[in-house]
Amino acid sequence: MIRKFLILLGLLTCTAVAQEKFQTTLITYALGGPPGGFKAFFRNGEEIQPFGANGSGLGAPIRYTGSRKFEIRASEEAFAPPPAGQQAPPPLAVVELPQGVDNILLIAADAGQGKIRLLAYDVSAKALKGGDYKIFNFCRTPIEMNLGKKKLTLRPAQNEIMSDSSYQDPTNRGMELIIYRYDGTVRNPTPVKQTLWEHFSTKRWVMFLFDPKHKGEGIGIICMNVEPPRAAPAAAGTAP
Repeated sequence: MIRKFLILLGLLTCTAVAQEKFQTTLITYALGGPPGGFKAFFRNGEEIQPFGANGSGLGAPIRYTGSRKFEIRASEEAFAPPPAGQQAPPPLAVVELPQGVDNILLIAADAGQGKIRLLAYDVSAKALKGGDYKIFNFCRTPIEMNLGKKKLTLRPAQNEIMSDSSYQDPTNRGMELIIYRYDGTVRNPTPVKQTLWEHFSTKRWVMFLFDPKHKGEGIGIICMNVEPPRAAPAAAGTAP
């Protein structure tokens, strides 16, 4: 009797987990821009919606409800159940979203041959405070970044949060930014950027570092503010 009860309890638990809805806010970015002709869709709740990302800035926040296993497919029809005896075509890309995070940065990277790779990062207010920077090194070489009194070294494809108490100081309006590259000579990194960096202590930053597009340029930098997710609208009939 106890064994049957435990089996039933296990089945009910599995059903509850399967029915549990994962909710978060998604912000998209396309590393290097999407490949030509790229088109994709994703399931959001009961709807199939277009998936958009570009390389010039962060996409508009998307309220997402669905599986933690986020996937994009080539068409709306690709989400329909396959005919009997056939398998559904594989998704264009899939990524597992971080658990318990209310703001997620989704980076769509060109994987070559028309394929896309999805990467998911926690950019919630708990992980990224006002004044902080989340730095992504997309260069082929290690970099060293000095911002104010703080120093950060990143390997290729590595990302870290750069934080300091001075970054939260509302009177701190500018800091010296110096970036070095390790082009094979570890002991003598090459300075590739030095400037007075305008800083805002209330904003939460993501910064992408790239190899330069043209010879002679030091380094490519894109820095953008991540807005915290807005509160969900109150249900009809409830007090504000």
